[in-house]
Amino acid sequence: MTPEYHSLCKRIARLQRHLLPKLSSTGSYTDAEYDGTRAYIALVHAEIESFLEKRCKDVAAAAKTRWFVNRSINGIIFSVYTMCYSGWAELEGDSGLPKLSKKTDVEDRITSSIQQYTHVVDSNHGIKEKYLKKLLVPLSIRLTDLDPNWIIEMSNFGGLRGQIVHMSGKTRTPPDPAATRHLIRTMLLPGLNDLDKRLTALVTSIGPLTTRMTLRERVRGAFRLLWCE
Repeated sequence: MTPEYHSLCKRIARLQRHLLPKLSSTGSYTDAEYDGTRAYIALVHAEIESFLEKRCKDVAAAAKTRWFVNRSINGIIFSVYTMCYSGWAELEGDSGLPKLSKKTDVEDRITSSIQQYTHVVDSNHGIKEKYLKKLLVPLSIRLTDLDPNWIIEMSNFGGLRGQIVHMSGKTRTPPDPAATRHLIRTMLLPGLNDLDKRLTALVTSIGPLTTRMTLRERVRGAFRLLWCE
């Protein structure tokens, strides 16, 4: 468990204590308790979104650091570079992006790619599937690698949050506190824990910081990456 995921769990537990009512045996709640549940959903959404963005930027930054220190091609850099120079249109995320370097220097292009990806993360607006794609696919995590039910529930939760912040409470059915608590504890957080582990494994796979590699070692590493050895 990373410190970021631990902090996320603690923050959500605190929000639950402050905002969610005690579960009612009749399933009925006061208007104030429903409003507290709405606030809980909006704030939990914000915490999850912030967690995802920070973890993704940290992974990209770690990959960049290892390249500049070790001079070793790694899967994260390869994926971010490829996405930035050829793939954003497929994810419908190619508008308004910072321009990429046209220089032939590889360090300059890698730096430009990471800066563009960071801009995409900073411009993120949610946790639905379409947003998860933009955050994760450039880091080489395919959504098919993740639990499809978790992705569906993340999208549903993102949609619920959108209804809460953009519609009057009088025009829709109030959220059920018990169902909301159950969803976050048994589906959203476990899925985020799994993703957190995958992100950590990505960084671990590219190895620790070492001294600069020889040209022969770098070429050998490039062939291993390209041929998936």
